[in-house]
Amino acid sequence: MASLSEIKAFLDNTISNPNFESLKSLQHWYQETTLDNWQNKVTFEDASYKRISLIKSHYYDLLLLCWKPGQKSPIHGHPKQGCLVKIMEGNLSDEITTPNQQITANTYFQNDVLYIADNVGQHRVFNISDKNVVSLHLYAPGGYTPDM
Repeated sequence: MASLSEIKAFLDNTISNPNFESLKSLQHWYQETTLDNWQNKVTFEDASYKRISLIKSHYYDLLLLCWKPGQKSPIHGHPKQGCLVKIMEGNLSDEITTPNQQITANTYFQNDVLYIADNVGQHRVFNISDKNVVSLHLYAPGGYTPDM
């Protein structure tokens, strides 16, 4: 288990490095790292999935996203260095449309990690299960918000 301050210290040191290129290089670390006490921050909304900011910086943003059954994101791309998504609780699905217009569908389970960036494709994320889902999203650089 890692505290939010420990995760922040690691990310500050890593992503702020001028030679840092992509979050894909952190995929294994992200899979192995478990944020402690994340359950205390979880809230859900009826209208749309809930975005809860944990860390906001110029270099990256770390957010919890809380999904009720049936909620989905719009189709969207990602910032230059990409996005890592870790499933904290439940199952989450996505559809990726690749640059050559091929569509792939995936389902991710607790502790699975996915990487997405514009060179991989645009995607939409959705909760097709009958249970609430929580995912942890790391975006780089910071300041990213999907088109809603």
